[in-house]
Amino acid sequence: LISYLKRYILYTYLKKCSQIHPVKNVSILSVFLRYRHAIIDISAADKRRGKKMRLTQYTDYSLRVLLYLGVRDNNKLSNIKEIAEAYNISKNHLMKIIHELGKLGLIETIRGRNGGIRLAQLPKDINIGKVVRQTEEDFHIVECFDREGNFCIISPVCKLKSVLHEAMQAFIKVLDQYTLEDLIQNKDELNLLLLSQKNEE
Repeated sequence: LISYLKRYILYTYLKKCSQIHPVKNVSILSVFLRYRHAIIDISAADKRRGKKMRLTQYTDYSLRVLLYLGVRDNNKLSNIKEIAEAYNISKNHLMKIIHELGKLGLIETIRGRNGGIRLAQLPKDINIGKVVRQTEEDFHIVECFDREGNFCIISPVCKLKSVLHEAMQAFIKVLDQYTLEDLIQNKDELNLLLLSQKNEE
């Protein structure tokens, strides 16, 4: 996480110095996708201390569900079992996520014998930044971001806090510039990988 934040702090600094446009000249989304497991993973030491690293697994799986549904023909329904098998993740965990995505109006459930799930909105209308905000419990990447749980003695005068806040805002701002449609331009490649997992079983 620290390494990832350093990249954003550096990016924010360079942007101010050279007026780099975040979309045209720097593919921050590619960095996000490449290093997302470094953000999501919880180290053994952090597990012992009971600390969480962001982005959460909940957000990761939520985005994966939307990607899966996004590359499918919207007239063809999907189900939790096939999504869980495609990503090799827990079916029980996905059930809660899909329920919440339904409450957010991102997917719809068709009940009945031949029922299933599909996107409730067009991919171009599903903003990635908004999804991340809705699925993350908070953005407390450091202790001082949590007012109730902050016990750091230098917090009132700490400059690092504002730098990290600026870096986090830059992170979210980039995600705000992308929709689900932007992430599924390579539908054929995504489908090939998703279906290959199913065919192996």
